[in-house]
Amino acid sequence: MAVDTPSIELRQITAGPKQHIFGYYDKCCWNKSGRYILTHEIAFGDHMPGPDDTAAIGIIDLHNGNKLKIIAETKAWCWQQGAMLQWWNAEPENHILFNDRRDGQFVCIIKDIQSGKERVLPRPVGAVSHDGKYGYSLNFARLAVLRPGYGYEGVPDPFAKVPVPDNDGITRIDLNTGKQKLLFSVAQAVDVDGVGARVVGQPEALFAFHE
Repeated sequence: MAVDTPSIELRQITAGPKQHIFGYYDKCCWNKSGRYILTHEIAFGDHMPGPDDTAAIGIIDLHNGNKLKIIAETKAWCWQQGAMLQWWNAEPENHILFNDRRDGQFVCIIKDIQSGKERVLPRPVGAVSHDGKYGYSLNFARLAVLRPGYGYEGVPDPFAKVPVPDNDGITRIDLNTGKQKLLFSVAQAVDVDGVGARVVGQPEALFAFHE
């Protein structure tokens, strides 16, 4: 019996000489209507981003010859995940969300791509709830040390000398009000097996599971 083979159309929608990437695998690059695609535009591709390296934030208009419009810039990004660029689940047609570094701190920006208006939230976001109400944050400065290539450069880790902080961990942010709540600390993560293992001087042990 003959089996119909589905057809797939491949189209190039960006061009050099600059690099264009979207970001992490669990984010959607299309807006709700499917007209716009989000991208980072980066001027280099031969080294890890440092504190002074920026990435442009752009939207590609699929209904207008794949025209790329740059609408923002970020200093909080990495090759693996970009700036956590994504459409805001609460308003996925015209509002985007991405991380940045401003006034010496990592923050999250919610931006209206039509009006250009933006709100600055007090912490960077790693994940967003399905309804778009909450964002979930971690210490991206610490992550840059413990998992190079996933964190951000340019802001010192305030807990750098604390192997197992009890006031740093997974923080929930109300994306409408900016209100924060620490949900799960690094100290609680270390103690999750009931052993209370604390390996001073070996921060990589914070991510190990003990039998």
